[in-house]
Amino acid sequence: MRVKKEVSYETFIDTLNPCIREIANDPDNEALLRTAHKYEWDVPTKINKPQRICYICKKPIEKIKLKAKFLELVVDEKPICPDCRKDKKIERLRNIQEYKLKQRITKANIPKRYRKARLDTLPQKRVDILNQVDLNDGLWLIGGTRTGKTWMGTAYLIEQARQGSIKFYNFAEMFNSEFDKSKKIIHEAVNFKGCILIDDVRMLTSDYWHEHFDYLLRGRYDNMLPTIYTSNLSEEELMNGLTERIFGRVLEDSYIIRVPRLEMKN
Repeated sequence: MRVKKEVSYETFIDTLNPCIREIANDPDNEALLRTAHKYEWDVPTKINKPQRICYICKKPIEKIKLKAKFLELVVDEKPICPDCRKDKKIERLRNIQEYKLKQRITKANIPKRYRKARLDTLPQKRVDILNQVDLNDGLWLIGGTRTGKTWMGTAYLIEQARQGSIKFYNFAEMFNSEFDKSKKIIHEAVNFKGCILIDDVRMLTSDYWHEHFDYLLRGRYDNMLPTIYTSNLSEEELMNGLTERIFGRVLEDSYIIRVPRLEMKN
């Protein structure tokens, strides 16, 4: 209904729905109704008497308040008590955090095969080892093929997405024959502020790529940026395949975990 200015507030209240009149004596509701009367807001006239039972916990609600929304006075369609309202707010914040997590995982360029990797999919022994790692010093997961290094590294990478952005890089794509493209990817990885995973580190064939890999290791290490590396190479093969300067940085403070092959269960 449209309220006319010449109608007194008392008359205005008498014309309202009984359920509105019933709660008009509450100070907060009275202030809102007086504002509605002053500015001729539309007031609902077909609202049934609001239930005073929380629709979640089924407990009585002591006080019902009106609220202004889009220049209309409305009563919540589903009455809810303060405790349940607080719980819903916490749930909404949790849903927002989960949405941000999914967005970060989507943007991380993680291969489809590894997108479902989580810490709770790993053996507890591996989780306990990862919990002792400081990623700012770098983490190397080394071992033979089919040992679950990439899955383990990706699970730990996704766990870091709760703190910030993450990125998945394939070593072969970073150090390929297209120099301009490779330099761009390497520069991006060095300056990426979140946690990154460089998968499948291999032997480098030229001094040119050795210098760029050293630049990558040094940039991530000096700026204390969390980094995970996986490789099929053993420590001896890494030592022979990398320059002494590069390998020195690998061993200086990084965590090196030798990942054994998991026993297959029938």
